[in-house]
Amino acid sequence: MYWIINVVLILILILVILYPRFRPRMVAKILDNKQFNLKISENGQLIDVRDPKEFRMKHIMGARNLPYNQIEQSLSAFSKDKDILLYENGRPQYATRVAGKLKKAGFKNVFILKDGLSKWGGKVKTS
Repeated sequence: MYWIINVVLILILILVILYPRFRPRMVAKILDNKQFNLKISENGQLIDVRDPKEFRMKHIMGARNLPYNQIEQSLSAFSKDKDILLYENGRPQYATRVAGKLKKAGFKNVFILKDGLSKWGGKVKTS
């Protein structure tokens, strides 16, 4: 009997550890810097999901700031005909949530920058 409880607890622990790693891939396509830059050049909708203060300090050239906690009110700002490119500082946590909301709203072409702004090698604007 106790071994069943142990097995269930181990499976839950494994899911808790692995789920955040695979969640981004379930709601969007993850792109490296080169692929993301290519999508930007193809006129994708570049969205910074960080808060406005962080955005003002530094952001990718051409990005719009739509903080993750305001996405539901901003869905009409997106075009379903264009790719949506999301990024934040590092590993995609908030961008994953935003991508999930966009997917539920019917947006299909959602992409996330793999390592975020912290490892971005392209053009940025700083204040």
